[in-house]
Amino acid sequence: MYEYFGIYCQDGKWYASKFPVGILYWTDVLESVYEDRGLEEKTAEISGIYCAPLPSIEQTTPKPVWTTPPPQCYCDSEEMLYTQLDGCRANVTCISDYSTLLIGYWGEVPKPDDALDGTYFTLETYKDGSNNHQFVDLYEYFGIYCQPENERFYATKYPNGISYLTSDGLKYAYVDGGLEGKKTVLDRGQCAPPPPIEQTTPEPVSTTSPTPCPCGLFSASVVINSPDMLYTQLDGCRANVTCFSDLSTLIVGKWGEIPKPDDASDNRVFAIETYIEGSNHKWIDLYEYFGIQCQPENGKFYVTKYPNGITYASGGSAKNAYTNGELDGKKTEIFDWRCGPPS
Repeated sequence: MYEYFGIYCQDGKWYASKFPVGILYWTDVLESVYEDRGLEEKTAEISGIYCAPLPSIEQTTPKPVWTTPPPQCYCDSEEMLYTQLDGCRANVTCISDYSTLLIGYWGEVPKPDDALDGTYFTLETYKDGSNNHQFVDLYEYFGIYCQPENERFYATKYPNGISYLTSDGLKYAYVDGGLEGKKTVLDRGQCAPPPPIEQTTPEPVSTTSPTPCPCGLFSASVVINSPDMLYTQLDGCRANVTCFSDLSTLIVGKWGEIPKPDDASDNRVFAIETYIEGSNHKWIDLYEYFGIQCQPENGKFYVTKYPNGITYASGGSAKNAYTNGELDGKKTEIFDWRCGPPS
């Protein structure tokens, strides 16, 4: 988008200087103009950017199934790192941007006199005029909690105030505080898709020291690390490793409990794939998808689930085996793993 629209910064504002397909504007209907040029050397100040989600090719399955029932998920976008923790707590990591936000109901937060009729306002992750996009955990960032009495989620923090609609357009309020202790019932939310724009900070910093894992960090054995990968190290050995399922996203395991086919080449490793020909591309958490576990006795990580069986070398070709789930429960020591970019 930077190159396509010739985006640049001037006096703390973002501007577009290219209009390759003209512009759209509203009358009674949506109309287009300047499709055949005519805007050379013109500039337009940018008020917001909207990106369509990254495509999931032939996606027919939902997000990974968790072992505990998650609470109602208010985040519509799949372009986020979501890990359900104990109880109502979750890690919902998104990139802070104009399109990463929560929608809340007016209530304890005073409704400004110039707000349009309606029950909603927006809790922003990105302060107007800022140039600091970063990964944020929405739960921690907005102080989200569940109120059992009415089974609703609430926000209790407002780092960038709120925004709301007036007859003159979008306005911001309480950007310098004033809402401390106020609760807002949440209706829904959304996450901006990756990759982050000018990311200046790492993923959220935990306020408590994590419990060390006897197997070390799972990230230490990655061979291919896509910029689209979302990685969050949780307490102990657990991590959320969200990648796009494709031929280049896989785990390399060592033969052991899994029977080695008679026609397998003389290799000590084989592939445990996220994608086989004819299956569906989707975003997955490798930990949940492959049932990854740490074995403290030898400090090694193991796979225990094989959704697509395995792939091994046989002569000069690759073959698939055990694609019907007959390997689930068997353990395979992980040699390395790869998280490839969406194709």
